[in-house]
Amino acid sequence: MIKIESEIVRVNCSTEKCFNLLLDMNNYHKLLPEDKMTEWEANKDYFYVKLVNVFSLDMIKQNAEPFLINIKNGNRSAFKFNIKIILNEKDKNTCNAQIKCTAKINPALKMMFKKPLNELFNYMASRIEKVTLSDESLLN
Repeated sequence: MIKIESEIVRVNCSTEKCFNLLLDMNNYHKLLPEDKMTEWEANKDYFYVKLVNVFSLDMIKQNAEPFLINIKNGNRSAFKFNIKIILNEKDKNTCNAQIKCTAKINPALKMMFKKPLNELFNYMASRIEKVTLSDESLLN
């Protein structure tokens, strides 16, 4: 089993607006590196993405409560995982966001997956701020 935690990022919008954006998994394509995506499917509670030269991720929203979103792997993922997206309110107009993952990965494959996953979750966390700033229409 591996544990990965993204960097904590400061998001310049309210915790509620950020949470609402992240509740809809259709929005997650904006958190992923577009130049590395070869396939994308999504609805409000699910998404599947295939990333070039890395792996496929099949994510299903398990549940959400104010300001925590729990996601698990779907059937098409290469391994089993659980992800938590945690938002912490700083003040009325800012919050912190972090992505935490635990994954059941064969020890032989651990080294192959850990670095790309760590880079992916750091990228996604950094994109949360950019998406909330650049696309106000998603927040209303």
